[in-house]
Amino acid sequence: MKKVNLMLLAFLLMAFQCDEDADFIEDPLFESGLMGRWELADETINGISDLLPKCCRFFEFSPDGNPEDLEGLVSYTDETGVFEGVFTLDPENQTIALRRENRTPVTYSYSLSSAGDYLEFSFSEGDAEFLQGWQRTE
Repeated sequence: MKKVNLMLLAFLLMAFQCDEDADFIEDPLFESGLMGRWELADETINGISDLLPKCCRFFEFSPDGNPEDLEGLVSYTDETGVFEGVFTLDPENQTIALRRENRTPVTYSYSLSSAGDYLEFSFSEGDAEFLQGWQRTE
C-alpha cells in the first residue's frame, strides 16, 4: 500500500510541475543583454572627447508587465534628477527608441560588447553626432 501511495504522490507532483513550466513565458528583452543598470563611461561629440572622467549618469532598463513584446521601462538618472519612461527595442536594426517624461523621444543605434558589459549608443541631436559608451554596473 505504501508503494501505491508513493507512486500516486510522485505522479501528482510531476503533474503539477508540468503545469508550472507551461505557464512560464520568458521575456525576449532578457535575450538582448540590455537589461540592467549602465553608467556612462565615455562620450564623444562630433568625434571629440573632453577626456574628463564621467560620473553619475545612469540608464536602467527593465522589462514591463508584457513579456510578449519588445517594450520595457527605462530610468535615466543624472545630476538634475531621475527621468522615467519606456523604450522599444528593435534588435534587427540595432536601435532602441526612448520616450521619457518631459523629453523629446530619441532613437539610438546601439551595439553591445561580446562580454555584455559595454554598451555603445550613437545618435544625433541637432548638428551634433554623439557616441556614448556605457559600462554595466549590475
